[in-house]
Amino acid sequence: MNESNVIEIIDLIVFIYFGFVVLYFFVFSLASRLKRKEVKPLKPSSKKSRIVVLIPAYKEDKVIESTLKAILNQEYPKTKFEVIVISDQMKKETEERITALKAGLIPVNFENSTKAKALNYAISELATASFDIVAILDADNIVNEQFLSQINDAYNRGYKAIQAHRKAKNIDTEIALLDAASEAYNNAIFRKGHRAIGLSSGLIGSGMALDFNWFQRNIKLVKSAAEDKELEILLLKDNIHVEFLEDVIVLDEKIRNVKAFQKQRRRWLASSIVSFLTAIGDLKFIIKNRNLSYLDKLFQWGILPRLFLIFGIPFIAVVMTFKDVESGFKWWILLFVYMSTFIIALPKEFNNFNVFRASFQLPKLVFVMLLNLFKLKGASSKFLHTEHHNDE
Repeated sequence: MNESNVIEIIDLIVFIYFGFVVLYFFVFSLASRLKRKEVKPLKPSSKKSRIVVLIPAYKEDKVIESTLKAILNQEYPKTKFEVIVISDQMKKETEERITALKAGLIPVNFENSTKAKALNYAISELATASFDIVAILDADNIVNEQFLSQINDAYNRGYKAIQAHRKAKNIDTEIALLDAASEAYNNAIFRKGHRAIGLSSGLIGSGMALDFNWFQRNIKLVKSAAEDKELEILLLKDNIHVEFLEDVIVLDEKIRNVKAFQKQRRRWLASSIVSFLTAIGDLKFIIKNRNLSYLDKLFQWGILPRLFLIFGIPFIAVVMTFKDVESGFKWWILLFVYMSTFIIALPKEFNNFNVFRASFQLPKLVFVMLLNLFKLKGASSKFLHTEHHNDE
């Protein structure tokens, strides 16, 4: 076998992989545009469930008060919900302001902090409490006054795992704008598109609500900083699909600089690898139970980061075109299809010149993602703290 044949075989193998990935994104981008006829608008439920809102807050002194004011200002019976901040390494004066706002406070001080540890500790403190729903917010999330009512309505329709529609609170830098566009794309592909064809929505880690009893039993099994993915696995093993509530908005602060991007994506990449290996270990269970949503997660977590796809496909297209025009042609078609997924999936507000200008930051982001491949050790076991605009 000569060198040319080896290159052709490698090209074909790589193309098949990239082709399946692009087809996956394309199918779900189209599905995100479908209307779910079987889902009627949520109607107000006469039953008012008991809700506890947990807010893990690791060094979040700058933002916690605005989040608390929003969640405490709910058009939901005051006797039917409690808001509890799990304060990890926050200042004493911050904790005093939290209690002054009439929110619950659970102080913790872990040597190696993670959201999973914070949630586990809080649930152990609530062992004798009686709640129906647990809602989880990040310390920088902002919700409207209907948030808990909408969660309650969905829960009493029968949804035991709920993901709200998380959107950007800020797009004040080019990196923040790209982060906001990325989350909008993820909402279309992994949440709205998945639910449109009957698969489970993905969890994000905040703006989510779960059956309290289920959460109380299962959160003790969650150990890493990839708590959202671990919870997804546990839900799917129990055949519980996550519902996506597109009209229930949770504003989330986006990262503003390359350093924060590198830190965030390192944790995401590490957690995806850990989750993929866990799912591989459950392959027999997946096949035996014909668990399509879990099989979908296995494929999803095995996909290369999108930044690698965005630059990898055109790079290969150029290289193969120089080698052989016919070989390169299929890669250009694949690139066109992949770019089409963004046009289809992204909301109209991201189809503008500002996003185009921000896209020139992508080569820098690809470089830091490559660096992340050498810094994954321990990344899935640390608390992710978003750097805020007023952090020093």
